[in-house]
Amino acid sequence: MSANYTQWPAALCIVGVLGLMAAAPASAQQFSPSETGAVDVAATVDFMNQYIFRGVRQNWTGMAMWPAVEVGVNVHSGEGALRAIRVGAGFLNSLHTGDTGRRGPTGKLWYESRMSGSVGLRFAGGAALGATYTAFTSPNEMFTTVKEIAVRAALEGRAAFGVPLDPYALVAFEVDAGPGDGQLDGGLHAGRYLEIGIAPRFVAGRVALSVPVTTGLSIGDYYELAMDDRTFGFVTVGGVASVPLRRGLGARWRLRGGVHYHALGAATKVFNGGDRSAVVASIGLAVSH
Repeated sequence: MSANYTQWPAALCIVGVLGLMAAAPASAQQFSPSETGAVDVAATVDFMNQYIFRGVRQNWTGMAMWPAVEVGVNVHSGEGALRAIRVGAGFLNSLHTGDTGRRGPTGKLWYESRMSGSVGLRFAGGAALGATYTAFTSPNEMFTTVKEIAVRAALEGRAAFGVPLDPYALVAFEVDAGPGDGQLDGGLHAGRYLEIGIAPRFVAGRVALSVPVTTGLSIGDYYELAMDDRTFGFVTVGGVASVPLRRGLGARWRLRGGVHYHALGAATKVFNGGDRSAVVASIGLAVSH
């Protein structure tokens, strides 16, 4: 996403590319209870004041809109050690009204297009393992194409004191990158990234609440600053609420919104114009069938 930003005026600063998970529409690592051969489709649209990817801000003015769709197929389900195998494909877009979009150098709204393909395994006991290939491109040519392979391990439903925590770890590798090209930080070397997180979940009436906590780290040239790799990227603490709406057109609809606080490390602080922290607020709609 933003390998070329150091070549733009300082007012635009450095931006990066969006990756797996983290976020994504509905993550391909989460399994639906569908039987073998069943196809599930999820679509989302979210609106946010800022788009921050792994500690790197993608817009300084205006807002970002994320229309996304994901299709998954359960190719295996059983009662043994391997409970399910799922393959999926996702398509997420980031549309910007401000300086990296409509009011930017190109005057075009479509800042980012993210296409991904994934394979996920679900085991007895709630353990899950998945691999995803993602390509991040910029239709308005605000960053060079970034390609990434990510592996995610999770313990779905794992709880402490009766509260589901859903711990996970994600390792991502930038591929087919060169100096200043195809990298989040615009550095000399392709990066390797580690993300660790939990998401305690609660239910209050019809409202589902979660408190995701995420830490992003470089395990090799992911946050390069002055030719020096900085290990700590960010910590994010959020609050997300989701409310089911009345079923319609044979689908399930949910209204969701959240606020996330980002505390930044030495490199990401520089990438964000000297800001030590950022707050992102969002609201959106999700539908699944």
